[in-house]
Amino acid sequence: QIGFAKWAGSYQGHLKYFPVLFLGPYDISEGPLRQKMYNEIKKAQKTGKRMPRLVYWYGEKIEEAFSFVPQGSCMSYEEGVAKGMHELPKPLQVKLDKGLKFTKDEEKLLTARDQMEEDLHKDP
Repeated sequence: QIGFAKWAGSYQGHLKYFPVLFLGPYDISEGPLRQKMYNEIKKAQKTGKRMPRLVYWYGEKIEEAFSFVPQGSCMSYEEGVAKGMHELPKPLQVKLDKGLKFTKDEEKLLTARDQMEEDLHKDP
């Protein structure tokens, strides 16, 4: 499921949410990441807290692309679209239109948006 999650970084304060792919325990192969997810489930059950969501951050290097995010920091794609999160921030759109050079974070955001759009058009 594609959506948005609060991002630790931000593009000049214009972006608090970043495109993500929400994952479940069977979306990932056996190994350390899946084991970590099971540990998070056990911890949530033991403490009575809500289970954090495992997300794949679009635009990140694969080694850094997975993390656990509190459910309160996540929103569906539809909620994000209603808030305009699927659109580029205006300052970035201006740079794109003028063909100006992007910062690393801007490049990451552009890549993330492209990857998200590509996945949106794939058959489930």
